[in-house]
Amino acid sequence: MNPSDLIQVSAAMIDQRLKQIIRHVVAKDTREVIQIHELNAEIDATVNKIHTLRSTIANMIKEIKA
Repeated sequence: MNPSDLIQVSAAMIDQRLKQIIRHVVAKDTREVIQIHELNAEIDATVNKIHTLRSTIANMIKEIKA
């Protein structure tokens, strides 16, 4: 085998190995990390504000009708 054949075989082996590695590489997870407990607390606070506003509006309507 002459040197140019060895280079071609080596290049082919390297190329094959790189393809195998690329198939096994896992992409980095770039999704936003969500703190579910904090999110639930924010939702609870918002729901409480909505209930308070509804109650206030209902009372105002009662006063207007009276």
